[in-house]
Amino acid sequence: MTFVAPLIGLTGALIAVVFYYVVNASEVADTFLSWTCRWKDVPMSQAPHWDTLCQQSHAGLYLAILLIPVEVAALGLAAFQMKTEKYTDRYLGARKTPVLN
Repeated sequence: MTFVAPLIGLTGALIAVVFYYVVNASEVADTFLSWTCRWKDVPMSQAPHWDTLCQQSHAGLYLAILLIPVEVAALGLAAFQMKTEKYTDRYLGARKTPVLN
């Protein structure tokens, strides 16, 4: 379980970022970000507020990018924890063996 949660988070963040950059490179398909930012200069007195939606879309992308190193660090810490637990188990097992004289 220590590896599963960060691995799922890392996979989700990578998919979100890769999906954005792949679709954003397309000349045919629009993303929510490109669509809202295209209309952000249109003044709106009621919903939808395109400028706000554009800013929120950018914030979501930036947070997904920032999540990648956090999840990698969590995976690294999980690996370090597993290594430490194995070392501790071996040390305690070695201390319980009888000494031959």
